[in-house]
Amino acid sequence: MDAPRPVQAPLSNPRDDLETSSCQPYQYEPLNEEEREIRLMTLLPGEFSSKIRFHLHKERFEDDSMKEFEALSYAWGSTEDLVDTFVGEAGHQIIQVTRNLADALPYLRHREKHRVLWIDAICVNQQDLQERSSQVKRMPDIFSKATRVVVWLGLESKDSALAMECAETISSNITVDRDRYILYPRQSDTATHWTDTNLPLPFEDFQEQSIFNLLDRSWFRRLWVWQEVQLARDVMVACGPRSIPWAAICDTVFCCSQKPLNSNELTLKTPFRLLVGLCRRQGLLPIDLIMTVTQDALCSDPRDKVYAILSLLERCEGVNIEPDYTKNTIEVYRDVVLQYLNSGYLRILTFAEMQNDFYAAPSWIPGWSVPKVTQRVYYANAAALFPPEIKVLDLATLQITGTCIADVETAQAFNFRGEMAPLPDQMQPQLQKVFKKLELDGESISSRQVLLELCEVLCCGRCAELLRFPGPSCPTLEVCSSFIEKILKGNMDIIFEEGQIENEKTLFWSTVFHYGRGRSLFRSTDGSFGVSPQAVKPGDMISVVLGLENALILRPVGNTNYKIVGEAYYYGAMNGEALLGPFPDAVKPVWCSDVTGLCYNGYLDEKSGIVTAEDPRWPALPPSWQLVQREQDVPLFICNETGEETTRHPCLTREELEKRGVELEVFNII
Repeated sequence: MDAPRPVQAPLSNPRDDLETSSCQPYQYEPLNEEEREIRLMTLLPGEFSSKIRFHLHKERFEDDSMKEFEALSYAWGSTEDLVDTFVGEAGHQIIQVTRNLADALPYLRHREKHRVLWIDAICVNQQDLQERSSQVKRMPDIFSKATRVVVWLGLESKDSALAMECAETISSNITVDRDRYILYPRQSDTATHWTDTNLPLPFEDFQEQSIFNLLDRSWFRRLWVWQEVQLARDVMVACGPRSIPWAAICDTVFCCSQKPLNSNELTLKTPFRLLVGLCRRQGLLPIDLIMTVTQDALCSDPRDKVYAILSLLERCEGVNIEPDYTKNTIEVYRDVVLQYLNSGYLRILTFAEMQNDFYAAPSWIPGWSVPKVTQRVYYANAAALFPPEIKVLDLATLQITGTCIADVETAQAFNFRGEMAPLPDQMQPQLQKVFKKLELDGESISSRQVLLELCEVLCCGRCAELLRFPGPSCPTLEVCSSFIEKILKGNMDIIFEEGQIENEKTLFWSTVFHYGRGRSLFRSTDGSFGVSPQAVKPGDMISVVLGLENALILRPVGNTNYKIVGEAYYYGAMNGEALLGPFPDAVKPVWCSDVTGLCYNGYLDEKSGIVTAEDPRWPALPPSWQLVQREQDVPLFICNETGEETTRHPCLTREELEKRGVELEVFNII
């Protein structure tokens, strides 16, 4: 961008100064889809206060011969206060844009030279649904091809320049390992307080609040910006006349999310998990992961909950989703689910939650337009690599195969509010209330093993004993079970009891809060515990579905029909026990992870300490097959005769289940 200019008030409508009788709406010439055409705008030079004029021209989107251009990433803002912009030197044709874009254009314009830009509201005919659909498909290429992406945060405020100055100061003192989420000093002599996560930033409260005010701008909550910055080669962030590199914003987000606040009165409305996800270059992700990390992001069209993340999706065989704005929202979501189910990817069903009911759609169609309150359950392998059996009976009914484990006997919702975990002394009475309504007390939970089971369920498996390489944020069941035992006995005064490990308790409470928000604790007719969406009620069925890693709560509707209540963590079923049976003595399932945090199953021989990828309950492989145990990855099975490769054990079939006496059922999901 040009050198900083004086701060200006928002633009008045330029038509006030023109002979408006000759101005007509701009008539777009159709784009040639076969020639892969796009439009670019050439912003004509001028002084800051002069009228905005530009040319529009079509370009073939080619790798080599295409002219250089920049792309703008911005929040559209309200469509009620539209401003006219003028096409051509004479300015007799107009295109209406939102106020936020109109505010940006004078700052984007050079004084003495042309500037070639791609801006969606101007370069795409928004009234032509077919063109809009085809150009949305082209957007990932546009933002990755642009020489630079300019992020426009809006006009300057009283503290925005201060915030950007603070961001540059932070970035000059730290470097961030974005895979491991660790702060390092940029230079050997950098003061340690910049990277010490126990110390707040060396700023005054008003400086820290200025950063939060900047991060609360609407651009950070937009869904479309994820692909716009993550695919870009170079990104600059502009707020009024000032610009800083995107890397400085990312460093600031990571630093602020890791360090304590200077004051409890500082406010940040935008969730840090959204900011961190946006700033962390994710690479391609499975749909359940990308939907999870972007669920708090906003878009004006609910169909864009799918279309805006297509360029970030890991490709799945048989899945080909293309933007089509002639379809309504339910049709778009249904098509996505069906494509993934037909490819064998049943994990997409875990987004369906009864408490997140979506209009009049069948229960298996997720309501992606409404963010889930519950957090994804990662540590699950309930189906134990058995392949799915699924049929689409009609556009409203799915047929899936699985087994019923037990029914829900009693359930009680957690009453956790807000985004951040409350203090332990505030959470403790809430847990006591849940336990009391489930009639759990020191007498009913007298076994140490049952206490450990309850703690595992409350943590949804994210505990040190079940992880091969537990991180510093994983609580320990052995220690935490003592907290639960005292709560069950009605001891309200344990928070600062001498000899307790305060850090361990804090980790436990924050983990329980993380997985408990929007969920209930339930007990089954088998006497085991589980957590599920709050809509669960007695009589609901706990099931394991072939091909689905998570346990699933189903609600009977008539004799053969069911509705999905949601995913569950159910003790004794999350590692394939319902299909393969219990583990041999001295073998324990553990979860391993690589440096990126991706998890995979492992099996620990507690005598030797060796972890393998081979489940000891699997049947023997045929002579023509071999198991290749890859480091930090799922197992790979190879047929020596045909060369076929698969991540599923070739003998895990329906026949194998029948041999083991597993009773399978067919569930019609409506």
